[in-house]
Amino acid sequence: MRFTLALITFCAFSLLTAGFSRADELSDLKAQVEKLMQRIDELEKKQKEQAEEVKKVPKIEGSVEELKKAPSASQVVEKALGKGVKIGGHF
Repeated sequence: MRFTLALITFCAFSLLTAGFSRADELSDLKAQVEKLMQRIDELEKKQKEQAEEVKKVPKIEGSVEELKKAPSASQVVEKALGKGVKIGGHF
C-alpha cells in the first residue's frame, strides 16, 4: 500500500513539474519570437531607409557630371587674377 501511494505521489509530482517546465519553455519561446519580430521590424525599417538612399543616387550622379564640366579651381583663380598663375608644384 505504501509503495502504491509513493508511486502515485511520484507520478503526480513528475507530471506537475513537467507541466511547469513546458510552461517555462513556452514563455521562453514567446520571448524569442518577440525578439525576432523586433529584429524583423528593425531590418524592414533599415531596408526602407536604404531604398530612399538609392533613389537619391541619380540626383547625385547628375551633380557629379555638372562638377566635372565646371572649370577647375586653378582655372578660376587664373581667370580672376588675369595672369598665368599655376598653383601647386615644387619651388
